[in-house]
Amino acid sequence: MKKSNIIFSTVIILLMVMCIAISAFSLSPKFRVSMFVFFNGERLERAIESGDGIPIIGGVDAMNFWGDGMDEFILFIIGSRYYGCYYSHSGEPYAFQGVPAELTKTGENSWEWRADGNHGKTSRICGNWYYFEAVF
Repeated sequence: MKKSNIIFSTVIILLMVMCIAISAFSLSPKFRVSMFVFFNGERLERAIESGDGIPIIGGVDAMNFWGDGMDEFILFIIGSRYYGCYYSHSGEPYAFQGVPAELTKTGENSWEWRADGNHGKTSRICGNWYYFEAVF
């Protein structure tokens, strides 16, 4: 086999591996939610802070507003798992829907919680935006 054919085959295989890796990463819930905040966070934050109402944005299954604490956007539900993001007015993390559960720090900008047989985790995306997973 010619050296150029070997190089070409190697490049094709590497590109295929990279595409598979990127696809797998982009399907992760945290990545999907982070991209939602990246593309919509600034506009949503302006709407939240001004009190003028939330714009209609595709891909949101539900929105919940919990007083001055947090505004939550459930992006998708898989079985009994809820995934999404929330805007924290204080910049502090919360358990899902602001339930009074103790947050346990699990790493840099990430926490877990448990309450009444339910559990979940939250982590800072950027600024006052947080990612969440909740399991019921």
